[in-house]
Amino acid sequence: MKILKLLVAFILILSCQNESALEKPDIIISLDKSKGSGPFPVTLNPSYLLDSIPAGLSGIPNMDSLKLVKHYFFRSKGDDSVKNYFYSISGFNDGTQYVISDTNNNNDFSDDTVQKYNNEIRYQTPRSLEARKEVPIYKINGQTKIDSNSVRQDFYMRVMPYYGYFNPIKDSISETYKLVNEINEHWYGEFEFNKESYKVAVNKNSMRGEKILIQKKSDSFVDFKRNIFYPYLVKDTIWVGDKVFKIGFDDYSNLRLKALEGVTDTYGHRIGDSFDSISYIDLIKDNLSNTDEILKDKDYLLLDFWGTWCKPCLQLTPKLKEIDSVYGANVGIFSIAYEEEREKAKDYILKKDLSWSHTFLRGSPKKREEHPELINNLRISVYPTFILVNKEKEIIYRGVGAKALENITSLLSQD
Repeated sequence: MKILKLLVAFILILSCQNESALEKPDIIISLDKSKGSGPFPVTLNPSYLLDSIPAGLSGIPNMDSLKLVKHYFFRSKGDDSVKNYFYSISGFNDGTQYVISDTNNNNDFSDDTVQKYNNEIRYQTPRSLEARKEVPIYKINGQTKIDSNSVRQDFYMRVMPYYGYFNPIKDSISETYKLVNEINEHWYGEFEFNKESYKVAVNKNSMRGEKILIQKKSDSFVDFKRNIFYPYLVKDTIWVGDKVFKIGFDDYSNLRLKALEGVTDTYGHRIGDSFDSISYIDLIKDNLSNTDEILKDKDYLLLDFWGTWCKPCLQLTPKLKEIDSVYGANVGIFSIAYEEEREKAKDYILKKDLSWSHTFLRGSPKKREEHPELINNLRISVYPTFILVNKEKEIIYRGVGAKALENITSLLSQD
């Protein structure tokens, strides 16, 4: 009898553990590095011309002229105590440019491939994808530091002559020999949840941290038709099926989706997310208000992020006035001016007779500084950005520039 009781207790403990696992199904996704940028734009990293040849480098060929170039695998130079860099030679013989990259990072150029380019290649690579395709993608040996440990890691890169990157001085020595490394890789993984297959792509080379895309395996990562591309960041929340998860990393190659308990709604910045109401001081009336007041008598709320410093924003003022005139009975426009001087925005609004709701956020989008909470929460990085919210406070569209207003007008005309 005693053994039976122990057995029942053991089964109950297992049952509780299984229920707990079902309630908190954290998802671990193993990521593998893949050649090619995948759904992400490629990242360009600057390189550094050296005035002298570093000690320990060998296999340097004789040329009419040459420069040593130092490349870092990440935009920030980081710690030279790990091999987070490699060297290339940029040189000329009889008017032909030669590029040799130390792809195995052994400080010896004699065992590396020599690439030859015509003297015009550096003017072609900035504007022509076809010209870039003439440059091979190398797998370059390197290192990175993880938890204070040096870890071997390979990087996929193009090393190419490139005129005009980082304050060019025409016909200068730096422009003649300049090489830019194009990071051409991404991380990829897949997982299953509630009998649905999902895929994950990660770009770890962005200046603002990892960019993460999570989508059903059968769907495209990017909605090219509507120009929708809004990656997740670490600590963002995401709905997968009927559950909410927080995005994070267990280590460099394992993404964790941490289940959040008791969450029935989340506010976000993507299409389909719930929109969190905004309290604000009206720029013209100088009174406290809330976006709920705008939506109270309207079917839609149109957010417009702009500034007087932004020429495309000003060019679209007539189009916004047209939307207000034609659809104003159903659509409330809320313009958020983000700039350094309040009076500039106010004067423009009064001059152009923009009769809808306005507010002001002090700051400079062009400076690398801490941006206001609203800008960060809605991930506004391009101006003008437009976000359309329905009566149920769901984001049903967002986009940038004139194309976005065309799409919004099309959506409103169907109503």
